[in-house]
Amino acid sequence: ARFASIQSVAWSPLANALVVIDQSNAIRSIEIGSGATSSLSGRNSEGQVADGVGGTAQFNDPKHVHITPDASTAWIWSADGWLRNIQWQPGKFLPRLGHARLVR
Repeated sequence: ARFASIQSVAWSPLANALVVIDQSNAIRSIEIGSGATSSLSGRNSEGQVADGVGGTAQFNDPKHVHITPDASTAWIWSADGWLRNIQWQPGKFLPRLGHARLVR
């Protein structure tokens, strides 16, 4: 897989995968054992934010990813002030997204 200027990387021990954010506005995972890459959400779409399942969810300039201590959720902060999350079960990402607008 090719990545365009990686912005942030975090490891999820629950999924045994890296969660990667790059400038393509997509959130992807890389499985540690196999190296397989898959899209969790987002796509190459500038200036749009939308909740949704998988590729229908859209991010605008995601910058940082943080995995919760229980490794069940990835929180993604975008430069436009959105804080959104992706949740998963052991070994399997769920395409369920939530969001909160950060107060500046």
